[in-house]
Amino acid sequence: MRTDALARALVDDTVVAQPALALAPAPDPRPPAAWRPAALRDDAELALVAWEMAGRRGLVAHPGASIRVAVALAGSARAGVATLIVAPTRRAAEVWRRAIAERYTGEVGAADDGPANLTALTVCTPDGARCHRDALARRFALIIVDDPGDLQGSAVAELLECATAPWRLGLTDAAPRSPAVLSRWRRLVGPMAHELTLADLPEVSPYSFDVVVLGVALDPAERAAYGLDAGVLRGALREFFDTSPFASWQDFLRLAPRGREGQRALGALARMRRLLGQSKTKTELVELLLRRHARERVVVLTPDNASAHAVARRALVMPITSELSRRERDAAIGAFRRGTLRALVSAQGLEARLDVPDADVLIVAGGSRGEREHLQRLGRLLRPSAGARGVVYELVTQHTLEVGQAQRRRRGLATHARAQL
Repeated sequence: MRTDALARALVDDTVVAQPALALAPAPDPRPPAAWRPAALRDDAELALVAWEMAGRRGLVAHPGASIRVAVALAGSARAGVATLIVAPTRRAAEVWRRAIAERYTGEVGAADDGPANLTALTVCTPDGARCHRDALARRFALIIVDDPGDLQGSAVAELLECATAPWRLGLTDAAPRSPAVLSRWRRLVGPMAHELTLADLPEVSPYSFDVVVLGVALDPAERAAYGLDAGVLRGALREFFDTSPFASWQDFLRLAPRGREGQRALGALARMRRLLGQSKTKTELVELLLRRHARERVVVLTPDNASAHAVARRALVMPITSELSRRERDAAIGAFRRGTLRALVSAQGLEARLDVPDADVLIVAGGSRGEREHLQRLGRLLRPSAGARGVVYELVTQHTLEVGQAQRRRRGLATHARAQL
């Protein structure tokens, strides 16, 4: 870590080390209705017990989305108090309501950007947290936050700041690496109560999967174009770090638009990423993999809309891009769930809106996401049903920036995953 970043992290940590106030919540006159009994897997039970032993205040990190939901619902049932579940998106809120309906016999409330219907078990979105903050802050004794994010100035963070709920549960697929983010989580939600990574899952786990890394080569014309842009970017980076030796990559991205050379470098980087996402060999390989897994449910992740459309046109699969309305996107995902559609291709940045835990195959065709985001991708593939085994294909263009990105993404993966390059 660079010196200035370390200093900021240490300052942030000293501030958030102070315990948050735990005020007594106003009693809810309508206690939660009866919960149907449900058995928990061993790893879910362990996570739940760890959270309870932490005083019902803390974070649970687990790579399986369905396990995190099971822990949350069991925690609410055992606590027996009015509970607010904060979902990161409207789509995620719908998934929570479906999961709750399988176990909960009472009415489930909702809080979005319209009129709120608050019951003893309510699901809200960030818009709901913003529009109904005061009512939500004083009504619930337990707040469950799904995927808290960085909690930097968000509506969810503001709700947690003023909420009187003494019990809080944060759910995430992987703990953040940023000390500042982790400190905010600790102050607003609680300490890390339980963490399980993919590397901790035994080989006999129902989460078993294979990781296959496939090397892709650029053709001569693509290689020449990539080399020219890479030279422009390297020159700008060398000049920047010579004058600012303690700066970071994020500092470069922030300051580059202010100068002509920086703008040229950013343009070169954008062209490099676009070329990697739409290279001829990579597109052909995606088509080949889709044919190979024609009888299975496949999700393809691409770096941008243009790459998603290129794959969609060549392989005749449904693209999920920012150009689709929410209704169109929900219809496509619904068809995928029913088996009417066997494959979807999504642009990077939209994958958090996909809830497709029944997918058998994930094809990562590019993108600059890091290790945590990669775990989120795998969380959409892994399935809790016994005996299920998935496949993750990573398409990595040789001798390009994708090689380093792929190496960073693979940190924390299960030791039994096999790789082929």
